[in-house]
Amino acid sequence: MLLINSLIAFLGVISLSSAVVARQTLRRDCTTVTVLSSPETVTSSNHVQLASYEICGSTLSASLYVYNDDYDKIVTLYYLTSSGTTGSVAGSYSSSLSNNWELWTVSATAAGAVEITGASYVDSDKSVTYTTPSIYQIVTDRFARTDRNVTYPCDATNRSYCGGSYQGIINMLDYVQGMGFTAIWISPIVENIPDETGWGYAYHGYWTKNIFALNTNFSTAADLIELATELHNRGMYLMVDIVINHFAFSGNHANVEMQRHNSTRVLSRESR
Repeated sequence: MLLINSLIAFLGVISLSSAVVARQTLRRDCTTVTVLSSPETVTSSNHVQLASYEICGSTLSASLYVYNDDYDKIVTLYYLTSSGTTGSVAGSYSSSLSNNWELWTVSATAAGAVEITGASYVDSDKSVTYTTPSIYQIVTDRFARTDRNVTYPCDATNRSYCGGSYQGIINMLDYVQGMGFTAIWISPIVENIPDETGWGYAYHGYWTKNIFALNTNFSTAADLIELATELHNRGMYLMVDIVINHFAFSGNHANVEMQRHNSTRVLSRESR
């Protein structure tokens, strides 16, 4: 099957809505811990708020304040374990509260959970909900390098790769989330033509060559999946830019070498 379709399914880019639960280190002594005695004032980014939790043995129980937007919702709480793995548990509606708030509860096995890392809140009747999140758009190559080097010589006028990567984005998630953003939108992830053209190199990701492979200039599939996981752990979401209507070729458009493009069907000629 198509690698990119599989990755997009894993990354969860079609389930997006606004919800921020602050990271919460968990006590593990069977004590109910109250985080909020009542919901805080609703904003565009706090439609789910952690009311209380309890860890007893391997069972995680929690109460959540969920803002009622008059549609059926799927609410999920995310956690981190002592071994560094991540998990999630689905919430269930419990009761209505005042001022359009609802009380939801969670109770499930969450062995080794040590921290609540975030929550998601989506309309169960729709594939995508883009109405309320704050989206931070990133040109992957130009945003942040894996080595955190901010003085690396990158002359943007050369239109060449400068070393931005998925790991570099991961390193900067505190910065992005700290500005109030709840989603990021990264540049296309597929393999691009490697040629230097009259317009530079394909650092931007829009000159597709092979839709079955990733652009290794931005790092590996494992790093891309790690980026998605880190975002989900924060209650944030990943949007992946895609180009489906054209491929690129470095040369005269009248002499496009179709065999250079790995696809089931080339949709149109491109790159004059």
